[in-house]
Amino acid sequence: MLEFDEKRNLSVFWVSCEAGTYIRTLCVHLGLVLGVGGHMQELRRVRSGAMSENDDMVTMHDVMDAQWLYDNTRDGKNFGSIETIS
Repeated sequence: MLEFDEKRNLSVFWVSCEAGTYIRTLCVHLGLVLGVGGHMQELRRVRSGAMSENDDMVTMHDVMDAQWLYDNTRDGKNFGSIETIS
């Protein structure tokens, strides 16, 4: 557990897991075991496979902005850092 807010009964914890792990279910089960109930409010994936948030990644908002600029200016320079996955 990284943080616990006693006033709001919220905790932040880190999980390193294999593909297919249901983190939402883990939160519910932790609440059942502790006898307090539990659910997931937010999930942040910091790594998936070989990629992590420290790599040169872009957000979906960045992709949408670049697409809007391309649609409106036909200038593809904003796609320079976005690689095509085939």
